[in-house]
Parts: sequence; C-alpha cells; structure tokens
Amino acid sequence: MSVRGFEQAQDFTSPAISRRWQETLDLARGNQRALSVLGLVKPYLGCIRFRPDGQLEVDIDWEEKQLVVDSLHLVISARGSQDPGQAQTIEPSEITGDGARFLIPAGTRSAANPAAILDLSLGLRSGSAAMTIRLGPRSKPALLPYLTAYGNLSLK
Repeated sequence: MSVRGFEQAQDFTSPAISRRWQETLDLARGNQRALSVLGLVKPYLGCIRFRPDGQLEVDIDWEEKQLVVDSLHLVISARGSQDPGQAQTIEPSEITGDGARFLIPAGTRSAANPAAILDLSLGLRSGSAAMTIRLGPRSKPALLPYLTAYGNLSLK
C-alpha cells in the first residue's frame, strides 16, 4: 500500500498540477475562441413550407458565408420549458453555404403538449463549445406568423 501511495502521490506534485492547469486553460481558451465565432452567427427563419405529405419544410439562413461547425440541428421545445428531455432535435436534410433546410415530420405538433407554444432554435457545436440560438425573422415584420396550440398558422 505504501508503494502504491507514493505512485499516486506523483499525480499531485507541482509539475503535474501545473500541467493539468495549463491543459484546462488551453481548453478554455479554445472554447472561448469557438464561442466567439459561434456568437457571430445570426440565424433567422428564411421560409416555412407546408408540404402535401404533412411535413413542414423549414429553411434557416445566416449571413456568415463560411460558417464552419462540427454539427448543427433544429431544436423544437415548448416555450418556457427547462427540461431538455422534452425538446425534439432534428438533423438538417440539406446544408448550403448560407443556410440549412430541415424537414419537421408530420405529427410533431401533436406529439408535444397541445397547449404549449413551440419555439424553434438552432443548436450549433464547434469542438467542445456549443450554443443554442432561438430563431425568429431576420427583421421585425409588420405581421409575425406563429403556430397556435391547435396547429393552425396565425398572424400576430
């Protein structure tokens, strides 16, 4: 036991602790750079199409032409919900240089809490940095479309 104790004590020497601190700081700096790049992305709803098969086709656009991320996905969640397990995520069906297209399956609305208002967000990941950005129109329109609790498209 005493030999094993001396071996484990090597993990807590000043050089070992300094090395771990340096690795942690390097990781934090890398995440900070990735978050600053992700923070430049300003995604917005480009278009919503109702397809004959019941699916919704959602186009998300952004102005950064050279967006480089490891992954992105659409997040559908009830407004005000803090439970990430209740959110649905959808992978893009198509990605272009300045946007992505998502197909929301028919029945997604009925699978959620029928009384809840659903928000759409874009989840981005670059390295170990991740960000979720709630989506809306590019500029404030005179009329704002939204889906009601009954699954109807309405204007506000």
